[in-house]
Amino acid sequence: MTSSGLIRSRCPWRIGHLQGFHEGTGPRRSVLVNLLLDFQVIESGIRSGAPKAFSWFAAFGLMVTIVWLYIEMLRLLAIIAARRG
Repeated sequence: MTSSGLIRSRCPWRIGHLQGFHEGTGPRRSVLVNLLLDFQVIESGIRSGAPKAFSWFAAFGLMVTIVWLYIEMLRLLAIIAARRG
């Protein structure tokens, strides 16, 4: 094995590692941004005195975001479990 091959195989900052890191954290960042936006919509609806029908709309949006976060966390746990063998 050449010295460049040895360095490449042991380097933790290879492109594959960074790409996997960004692919893994990107969807969760999107979920967290959507969660913040859901709370902002709820807060602005309360402040503006929105009708009661709006509460169902806001609650449904929040529920969908929480389920999405749960699915992404399960996906992350599955990836970690698969890497451990």
